[in-house]
Amino acid sequence: MLKTLLFLAVIGGIIWFFFIKKRPSKQIEETMIECEECGTFISQSEAICSNGKYFCSHSCLKKAN
Repeated sequence: MLKTLLFLAVIGGIIWFFFIKKRPSKQIEETMIECEECGTFISQSEAICSNGKYFCSHSCLKKAN
């Protein structure tokens, strides 16, 4: 009887681990934009915005001015 309960517990744990525990992960989409100076594509959250234009770094921003 104890072996049967242990076996069912192991099977239940395996089912929980592989089927119930895994949930689809939420993917965050980010808008990619092009640097006005060098043309490199970067995510909008990492870009530097100046006068309505986006730059990938401070050096590209300085070159444009």
